[in-house]
Amino acid sequence: MIINNRVKFVYYPIGKTGSTSVDYWLRQHYEGTKYHPRNRKHIVEQDERFANYCTFTTVRNPWKRYVSLYKYRKQIAKTSYYVTFEDFVLDQQDLSEYVGLILREYRIDKYVRIENVNEDMSTLSFVDRPVDIGHLNSGKVFETCKFTQEMQDLIIAKCPDFALGGYDLECPEDLKE
Repeated sequence: MIINNRVKFVYYPIGKTGSTSVDYWLRQHYEGTKYHPRNRKHIVEQDERFANYCTFTTVRNPWKRYVSLYKYRKQIAKTSYYVTFEDFVLDQQDLSEYVGLILREYRIDKYVRIENVNEDMSTLSFVDRPVDIGHLNSGKVFETCKFTQEMQDLIIAKCPDFALGGYDLECPEDLKE
């Protein structure tokens, strides 16, 4: 998380939602301290400390987020633990559970949709300048990823991101198998 005590904000990053780009922009324009809570007690203590701060996180279209995470993990691993995209999706618990953890443990004032990052960031109470956040981490394309109906049903059931970002539950046609 990034904390800025001068303009009073806390940013809770979620992986594969453009958090590296948002982090870079925030620290470039507003500075801030990176903080990693050691345990649940620290999370609760910090949340109380930031009662008057603008708290926010980024969300991303869940369909694209799954594809991005799969490609990222293949890229960093060089060889994939998951043979196929389907194996990866059906085995994933951490993607939706991590978002759920953020929602359960922290008070979030605003969900910034990475697809509209510049407009959404501009609405935050502390932002006093034009927002122009570029895309820093652009992964390599390894293969086309398609969602079977079983995969779609699992993601819809497990992802709180749909409601948070106002995303359509319908999988985009270009990602359907």
